[in-house]
Amino acid sequence: MDGFGNDFSLAFASLVAIINPLGVAFVFRRLTISATPSERAQLSTRIALYAMAVILGSYFFGRFVLGFFGITLPALRIAGGIIVALSGWALLNRSEEPAASEVPNNASAVSLAFFPLTMPLTAGPGTITVAIALGAARAERSGIGVLIAIAAFFWLRSRSL
Repeated sequence: MDGFGNDFSLAFASLVAIINPLGVAFVFRRLTISATPSERAQLSTRIALYAMAVILGSYFFGRFVLGFFGITLPALRIAGGIIVALSGWALLNRSEEPAASEVPNNASAVSLAFFPLTMPLTAGPGTITVAIALGAARAERSGIGVLIAIAAFFWLRSRSL
């Protein structure tokens, strides 16, 4: 497989594994239960655009932020793995009842677009870590495959909810 195919496959598989679109779809549905189908479609597109902006920002500028704070890429990968593991553990151990902050009483669907549906649900710490790691390795290759994978993933995600 060529460099483009490797980059595309790695980025797309990483996004699918970290974001878990099927799991996010259930949370999305629960938080937007009172929204109409057209509002839900509009909200899904908005979330995809916000998340893509967060991930692209992390992809392009994360390496500079890491350098500024003196964080190495291996340390970032370890911290990202710990964050993903702790998030998974918290999801496994949460109660069946939604928390009071999870389902706002008078919040409109549009007000949920950035928080909590984009950050941290779609583009949380694990996703940002993956984007920074992909961006840090970008110096060795063109990165076009990664950019197309990010765009393709979020285009598909905006159409699936």
